[in-house]
Amino acid sequence: MNRLLIAALLFFISQNILSQNFSKLVYIEKNYFLDDSLYNVYLLYKIPYQKLVFEKENNHYTAGITFSAEIQIGGIIVQREFISESVKVEKYEDTFSPQKSLQGLLQFTLDEGKYTINPSVRIQNMERSFSLPAEVLDLPSPGKFSYSPPLVINNELSCNNATPIAANFGGTIPFSNIDYPMIIFMHGITDTLINYNIIQSNKTIFSGQASLFSNGKPELNKCAEGITLSTDDSSKGNSLFRFEGFSKKLDEGEFTLNFQLQDTTVRIKLETEWINKPVSLRNPEYAIEILEYIDEPRRVNKLLADKEENYYSELKNYWKIYDSDTNTVFNEVMNEFYSRIDYVNEHYSTITVSQGIKTDRGKIYLKFGKPDSVERSYSKENEILEIWNYNKLNHQFVFSDKSGLGNFTLVN
Repeated sequence: MNRLLIAALLFFISQNILSQNFSKLVYIEKNYFLDDSLYNVYLLYKIPYQKLVFEKENNHYTAGITFSAEIQIGGIIVQREFISESVKVEKYEDTFSPQKSLQGLLQFTLDEGKYTINPSVRIQNMERSFSLPAEVLDLPSPGKFSYSPPLVINNELSCNNATPIAANFGGTIPFSNIDYPMIIFMHGITDTLINYNIIQSNKTIFSGQASLFSNGKPELNKCAEGITLSTDDSSKGNSLFRFEGFSKKLDEGEFTLNFQLQDTTVRIKLETEWINKPVSLRNPEYAIEILEYIDEPRRVNKLLADKEENYYSELKNYWKIYDSDTNTVFNEVMNEFYSRIDYVNEHYSTITVSQGIKTDRGKIYLKFGKPDSVERSYSKENEILEIWNYNKLNHQFVFSDKSGLGNFTLVN
């Protein structure tokens, strides 16, 4: 592979300018905590700004939703709640940001039983409602001890010095180079440390000890940056344990968290999902074919000669030798390469060239990343010149479009 390209990819990663592309309309996560003989049930929701419909008002942009949920048991509605939320931003770029989200929660108090949650969301400025997939909620009969679903935490956020903040990616752990701890509420436990291990693909990939994070009754509350977790120390017999340091070892797919509670082995099945997976990487065959722009045809053909069901695993093995951080399963160089493919296909495709990677601008962007600055000039003959400046390289690339249709060719 082109060493200059790898060096450029590594430099770009160090600048931490990785784009995200969330595919879901709404992330929903449910959690519950035992309070005496009843459960406090929380339904968290998160909608990226890019999925909202913003409307300009004076010098800002506004959007909003109404989120609602019906709780049923045996086909009978036992509770119904809704909440309306709005958001205001000053910058137009924020209106299509996948990183920023409108978040909130609904709270219910329920007895033990097996319930169905039917959520829906109405998008303001669009006046359209969406019925979301039903969620099953199984609240067990309280015993000597009990535990709740893991709450995934985002260490990158804080709100008025309040931590932790719920990550809420629909109950999954993001496949990432960032550590995402989990907090699990347990009732009737006197231990202060819990030994646990993580099993994935029939292998133990991590063993550790979960430490006591806090005692008391948990509460989830909304703040500006998301949903915070706090505890009420007046409640006895409740403990929150923090499981951390394992998420960087996880590959995509299902895994199992195992630990002992008294004489019982607890097994919780969970999933790791590449939330912002590049679109060009979601089709393994295309992801291999696109390697022709950086590698020899024989290596590309060798990968394509394998069985189709092996394409993705072989592709990951291909990129493993270029991995910039072997302490994580997440491959930053692979992610950056296909993120660039996504960018050029979105921004440099034309009427005559359907894939931006086939254009001169696309090929330069793939090799060197985003230019530090771009200049444009127009000649009397309606020729458009576009100049890309790379300060670190001390180099310029000049592209010319003589047709006015965006067909830029490299001239210098």
